[in-house]
Amino acid sequence: MKFHLIFISFIFLVNPLVGQTTNTKYPSLFLGDSLSLIQRHSEAFDFYQNELNSPQSISDTFYRAEIYHRLCMVSEALNLFREAIDFHLKWRNLQPFTNQQENQRYLDKVADLLPKATDSLGLTRLYYRYGLLLTREANRDQALQYFLRALNFANGIKNYAAVATIANDLAGEYWDAGQRDLSTKMYRQSLEAAIAINDSNRMAGAYLNIAGNYIDEGDFKTGIQIHLKALKIKESLEDKSNLSYYYQQTAEVYYHARNFEKWEEYILKAYQIKDCEDCTSPMEKATLYGELGGIAKHKNQLQPAIQYFDTLLIISTEIAYQNGQKTALDNLALINKDLGNYKKALELTNKSEAFLTDNPFYHISHNNTKVELLQRLGKHKDVLALLTQNIENKALPNYASEKLRTFRLLYETNLQLAKYQDAFSWNDSLRVLENRLRDVDVRKEMAALETKYQTEKKEQQIYLLTAENEINNQRIKLSWLFIAFLFVLLVMGLILLFFRRKQAAFKQSELQQQLLRSQMNPHFIYNVMGSIQGYLYNHEAVKAADYLSKFASLSRSVLEFSAQESISLSKEIEMLQNYIELERARMSSPFEVEYNIDSGMETDFIEIPPMLLQPFVENAIKHGLQNLNYSGKLSFCFREIQGYVAVEIVDNGKGLPVSKDKDHNSKALEIFHQRKKGIERKFKKEITFEFQNLNTIDNTKKGVRVFLHLPILNHD
Repeated sequence: MKFHLIFISFIFLVNPLVGQTTNTKYPSLFLGDSLSLIQRHSEAFDFYQNELNSPQSISDTFYRAEIYHRLCMVSEALNLFREAIDFHLKWRNLQPFTNQQENQRYLDKVADLLPKATDSLGLTRLYYRYGLLLTREANRDQALQYFLRALNFANGIKNYAAVATIANDLAGEYWDAGQRDLSTKMYRQSLEAAIAINDSNRMAGAYLNIAGNYIDEGDFKTGIQIHLKALKIKESLEDKSNLSYYYQQTAEVYYHARNFEKWEEYILKAYQIKDCEDCTSPMEKATLYGELGGIAKHKNQLQPAIQYFDTLLIISTEIAYQNGQKTALDNLALINKDLGNYKKALELTNKSEAFLTDNPFYHISHNNTKVELLQRLGKHKDVLALLTQNIENKALPNYASEKLRTFRLLYETNLQLAKYQDAFSWNDSLRVLENRLRDVDVRKEMAALETKYQTEKKEQQIYLLTAENEINNQRIKLSWLFIAFLFVLLVMGLILLFFRRKQAAFKQSELQQQLLRSQMNPHFIYNVMGSIQGYLYNHEAVKAADYLSKFASLSRSVLEFSAQESISLSKEIEMLQNYIELERARMSSPFEVEYNIDSGMETDFIEIPPMLLQPFVENAIKHGLQNLNYSGKLSFCFREIQGYVAVEIVDNGKGLPVSKDKDHNSKALEIFHQRKKGIERKFKKEITFEFQNLNTIDNTKKGVRVFLHLPILNHD
């Protein structure tokens, strides 16, 4: 034992790495640190565990925090990841990081998920959330490892919504780290997952991000093809959320390609929807003013440009958007440079350094901006030092525009210093890169792609107008077609029902559930067709087409989900919203709808049995909210409670008859009861629900409240 201790001490003395990584404030931990560094992790783990019971650990909070920190790292080396996360939380509880209050919700979410992480879905959620916490602590390398573990689990259980989310976040982290190839690979994996679940919004986002990576590298030809595909998908969706961001990104492509006319065109498109809350987030609105400032500056309209960048700075400060503050300060510095106020410009540039992240792009761009100012002040030594940093930065090839800028500044600086040979060398490199990025053929092809895209949009608009005219001119014929469609639909429904019953006799409970799902609300089809026919008789062809489109979307969802044992909570809510919109559209005085979803719920990750909520919503609408002489309201509340999703559905309608307050049976609810028994038998998880007349607890209130507890399912 004596020899062992001497050997460890010798390693500590001669190995400079040990000296650098060991906390000299607590020499009593040297032995454990040394064991860890020579990869004797089990012994180090035991040492730290024993040290938790030492008198110093009991009396010194900071000392105990250091032990938990080391136990976290050693547990990871031993592949004890859940234990590592537990030690991390204990460490942070004793030794908070600087912005603890701002990031407390990340810690709370991890602490909430940790005891539940007993299966693949639970571990997926835990590792993903822990990865997000690590990014908040600026621990990217460790965060990437946990994101990858979460991604592997999500792929294993084929939870493609989770795969799309995690892969997208991984791609963003790789991009920030300057690893463009890995970033593109992850964006493509996110795209594949989005295609697997037919999520057009996710597909558009993935295409946009992939295009951005190609454009950053200077491959405009590939980038613009993928980018316009993303824009086409996004514009075709009813969901216009973040549409402003898509327009701004399209404008950015044309700016880098020096097509300033198209740059301004797409920025103005974004500006036209800036007051649409769903279309433009506060961050995108701030960025939009930065782009408008850039356009004004390009046109040499310096005073309007200053006003736009001042607005960007004010909004960014209000919403704590650091990159917006940095962009505003950098551009104000450039304007002051153009006005000859070099010292003021340098002052603003130095001020913007406070908002730099570890993203290599921002460091390279910031150095170039600073160099342009230092050149004017004759500080060539500082200029060369900053440009050398850029050249030595391994991420420089990933950012074509800043690489071009660096080469140009190196040429100019060497020319000013009369280093003509170096100047000519950098000039050659500059021209080669410049010709590649601004190749006439590439720009022509980009213009051709844009023309093709716009032509397709116009053709589509013409097609829609033609279709609308045909509906108006042939409404009688269309009515007969709807009747025929209804007949065919009924026949197909009967045939499908027959085969479902036939299969249920052989496959018992599993196929019986699919049969029951297909039986949900068959009379709903009659109501919808009646509404469509009513629109046609009233010469409201556009409304009829829109109503039919929504009905087709709902039908597709029902058919798709009826064959699945579980779907994500987000899909269930989306299908519910579609159904409610169809019911609201049929009413002369539509009721108000309100959704309250707990902010901590990952609705893409949580899976529940499909189509269990619709019967209760149907009852609320048909028995509570129809024919009211006051404004109706239907509200939903979703919360996660220990392996269950707690759902509350409240209407302010007529309430239940006293005789039905307990049972309240209907055809839809009879089917629900049968499905409930089958699901409970298969998954060994109880489904509970309860009706409550609101006037029984408060005689001033009207309506019904329904409580449900739906089990969270997994694939283990």
